[in-house]
Amino acid sequence: LDFEVVAPGEPGFRIASVDARDALNARVDLTSSTHAAAPRETAFAPASPNPFVHATTLTFALSQRGPANLMVYSVDGRRVRTLLDGVQEPGEYRIAWDGRGDDGRVMPPGVYYARLMTSHGRLARMVTLLR
Repeated sequence: LDFEVVAPGEPGFRIASVDARDALNARVDLTSSTHAAAPRETAFAPASPNPFVHATTLTFALSQRGPANLMVYSVDGRRVRTLLDGVQEPGEYRIAWDGRGDDGRVMPPGVYYARLMTSHGRLARMVTLLR
């Protein structure tokens, strides 16, 4: 396929139909879905950026539907912020933490722990807040 700009405006294209064929020229049924496949395993990626000044993103994957909670704790074990608490569908999630506590106050610089609890267990990541 070759594409050529024919007029100014927002670029974009749409596929109206697809006639897929195999090596023997037989029709191949292509089904499309807007749902991505569920992750194979529950995982918790490192925070990014880390260390952070204004906000960091906590990324995790859930392999099946179930309870999940994501909380931030100070090094002394005190819960600082609840970012997620409830039943979640399988998939990948990205949740930002802005360095504030549940009460909205800006937390002091330091090391914090983000803990993800699911039916598969507990996963934790260390995050460092700078000011």
